Amino acid sequence: MEISESKMKDIYTFTKEMIEKLDVCGWDAQFTGIQFTGADNLLDFFIKNMKRIKEGCDLIVAKAIGEGDYNINHDELYFSSEKIKAGSLITITHYGYRDNGCHDFSGNRKEHNFEDDYFFILKN
Repeated sequence: MEISESKMKDIYTFTKEMIEKLDVCGWDAQFTGIQFTGADNLLDFFIKNMKRIKEGCDLIVAKAIGEGDYNINHDELYFSSEKIKAGSLITITHYGYRDNGCHDFSGNRKEHNFEDDYFFILKN
């Protein structure tokens, strides 16, 4: 587990990179975009939640959205933070789903979910 000491700008840049990795998964799922929680875009989300992020929070940042007639799973990105002596410990979590691409009636379709955590210390 690696924890990096960061500025808010670094955390924003990392989050932006993670947003680009969000996707949907499913038999006939088609990715159509990203939905931010209570915001129009990532910058708006950061501006609205800056104080909460620094003081401690559990927030859904964004989720992938898509269309599908049969089955669809959406990736999500979460922020969790808490105050510590050095500043704020921030955990960014990517919850996601992937499948093996077998979208036919052979019965060979396999799907798995994953959770990736990234840690940062935001200095006071």
